[in-house]
Amino acid sequence: MFKRIYFFFLTYIAAMTYSQTLLMLWFFQNGISYAEMLIYFFAIYFFVFIFYFILENRKFSSRFSLLLGILCSAIGVLLANFIPVSTYLIYVLALFFALNFVFFWTIYNALHFKYSEKHERGFKSGVYFLLFPVLGAILSPISGLIVGKFGFSFLFNILFT
Repeated sequence: MFKRIYFFFLTYIAAMTYSQTLLMLWFFQNGISYAEMLIYFFAIYFFVFIFYFILENRKFSSRFSLLLGILCSAIGVLLANFIPVSTYLIYVLALFFALNFVFFWTIYNALHFKYSEKHERGFKSGVYFLLFPVLGAILSPISGLIVGKFGFSFLFNILFT
């Protein structure tokens, strides 16, 4: 079971890293100031905090939660295409990425530790946290090349075609 969860996580983190690496640059190029980006991050964590209170003591299946989290992340990436229309859309994106944190990351982290052997948790957690910088180092330049050649819309939409 752990190998399936880990492979699932690896594919998700690769898609997320590829599609969201240059999101702040996209914001900046569309007139979002650094102060607005800071408020965007505050909004994400504010929404997460609120959702945890709203959903307290509610039960969801792991499968449903993970899929809903992935769907919210995908919707956020797709909505990023429309930022030139309205800069206030970043706060809607914050809502979807907050839902991703609540439904995907909370459940995945719980499953990660539930299905890993107690004597292997340190090693597997190390590999888990090593994936972020390794995939970032590989996929960030690829994302940059794609944006340079085809544009941001292509980057955001390629995962859905």
